[in-house]
Amino acid sequence: MAYDTYMASYLSGATVDQLRHWARKKILVPEVNDHRPLLYSFRDIVALRAVAKLRAFTSLQRISKALKTLKDQDFTDHLSAYRFGFDGRSIKLWTDDELLDIDKNPGQFEMYTFEDIYKPFENFNHRLVPALLEPSPGITVNPSIMGGTPTVNGTRTSFDTLLNFTEDIESDEELEDVFPFLTMEDVKNARSFKTSLDELVA
Repeated sequence: MAYDTYMASYLSGATVDQLRHWARKKILVPEVNDHRPLLYSFRDIVALRAVAKLRAFTSLQRISKALKTLKDQDFTDHLSAYRFGFDGRSIKLWTDDELLDIDKNPGQFEMYTFEDIYKPFENFNHRLVPALLEPSPGITVNPSIMGGTPTVNGTRTSFDTLLNFTEDIESDEELEDVFPFLTMEDVKNARSFKTSLDELVA
């Protein structure tokens, strides 16, 4: 699954303009396609969420400097492999069993675990970024199902495929002919998710 900039923006908490800027500045270059159209992998989304979460507390300049420090210290894995934290003064990296200050000033520490990155959070623009694995009621993002394409809970049916085939369907009876295992509630959830994406683009 490759996420375009709008889906990446919705799932990560970074704006479309930020995504483009971060790609240009090499803060996070999408690994699926780094030219237009920018296309992101699931682990890119996880990394973007970490950067967006840090950006809610500190400047992009400091984040960029910290990420450069990572490379200078030979931390060359994909950014999604690392756990970051911010203590109000300094960006920290968790390495196995110790904290590495990759910014400045050691101090009290707040860890961003996988759970924290996957949970909802408020970004720099005060937009509530949805939970990564369930970004909308009835919609699931699972990298092992359809490559992380947002799907209807408990199925392998992507939300956009469902919408493409049910544009004029308004009852369970009509839906049964096309998707006998889905309900109008599933269609409603897919429509709601699409509306949220459209509102982000508008």
